Amino acid sequence: MAARRFRSNEFLSTLKVDLYPEEVYTFTPKGKVLVLPRESTPIDFAYSIHTEVGTVCTGAKVNGRMVPLRHKLHSGDIVEVITQPGHKPSRDWLGWSSRRARAIRSSTGFNVHQRERAIEIGKKLLEKRRANTAFR
Repeated sequence: MAARRFRSNEFLSTLKVDLYPEEVYTFTPKGKVLVLPRESTPIDFAYSIHTEVGTVCTGAKVNGRMVPLRHKLHSGDIVEVITQPGHKPSRDWLGWSSRRARAIRSSTGFNVHQRERAIEIGKKLLEKRRANTAFR
């Protein structure tokens, strides 16, 4: 009976993959299924868990092996995201990931970093201007 049930589950899994070729069925190390667009990368996987996880992602293991962040995921892959607090997203990621993740990143990590940099430059310019006007 257990063998029959296994074959039924296996058949349904195969059927899902065949019916939805534009999707990739991946797993967390704890067994949670994450459905991603075809051509997704570990970066997409990380952002699908949580925006903050994607932002601080520094690497990934797929099926127990380290892979580059541009690695394309396949149905059945078990993906472990490696993070580092304080890490910033890389512009290179934009070419490696799906549209959904690019949209999330463009509205979060990059804009925040650019805003922080603009504020820093603005403060320096203001201090320079004050120093120049104080001596006149």
